[in-house]
Amino acid sequence: MSIRRRILRALAGEPVKQPVFAVYDWFVRNRPIDWPSLFEQGLGQINHACLLDYHYPQVEIVETQSRQNGELRRDVRWITDRGELHEWYLGEWRQEYLIKSVEDYQILAHALANTSFNATDEAFAASEEELGDRGITIGHLGHMSLENRNAFQSIQIDAAGLERFSIDLAMGAPELLELIELMNERTLQKFHCVLESRAKQLKLWENLSIETMGPDVYRTHLVPIYGRIFEALEGSDKRLQVHYDGKLQVIGGEIGNLGFDGLDSLTGPPERSPRRRSPCTLAGYVLLASSQPGLVRLAGGGAER
Repeated sequence: MSIRRRILRALAGEPVKQPVFAVYDWFVRNRPIDWPSLFEQGLGQINHACLLDYHYPQVEIVETQSRQNGELRRDVRWITDRGELHEWYLGEWRQEYLIKSVEDYQILAHALANTSFNATDEAFAASEEELGDRGITIGHLGHMSLENRNAFQSIQIDAAGLERFSIDLAMGAPELLELIELMNERTLQKFHCVLESRAKQLKLWENLSIETMGPDVYRTHLVPIYGRIFEALEGSDKRLQVHYDGKLQVIGGEIGNLGFDGLDSLTGPPERSPRRRSPCTLAGYVLLASSQPGLVRLAGGGAER
């Protein structure tokens, strides 16, 4: 049986007698490893394809590149008629966030307002043709990480950073709360739009750490928007996966009550011990577990996934 068929059967809820090992496409593109030889030995591949084209009428996003201490530096400026936001990266790592004050949330809200989305399967179709029987393609919502998560996680991870975001959330900054509301509505619009896509498996790259968020914030800010997303997908052939950062036992009940079809979990022992009842067993969906960056083991269908 092909790797693709085994993955699809697992995602359909059938028992997995032999786990499938697969690598994410980002690592294939960005790590100097002899991937062809690994694929010949049976390693699968999971690709991700953007399902939407974007038009931002109220912002110009300008990127420039330079060298700093021998490394590539990227400066990204969001230029609007109400102000400018700036972030920069050294190599792969962000060094400065867009949001530096509560007023910057308003500039970002203005930049994202009136964005138009158009469904496209161009990248998805190309990926499926490339993979053939050695893997599958999962659809996601954006060409940049800010568009690939729910609003709460996007602002925290991609725009403000954990410290700035946590302080403003704790203080109830209205500029932040209004941006979350705006971006939540955009997220729902995007999910309605991708209903037209051929892709059946969709993913939100949440990179959620419950240790920094806490279960109360998860229940207050994330569970409701997930519920609205599932309402948007109801009656379609679309299934939703989420990428979390593990240690999820404390929100296992909430996860089990939601309709996720797949979960990336980077949790190691002891929480992922076969003797413990994990959020993945509570929910009854597929688990993508990893002990090495980018390498996942697909399992599902049994009492312990």
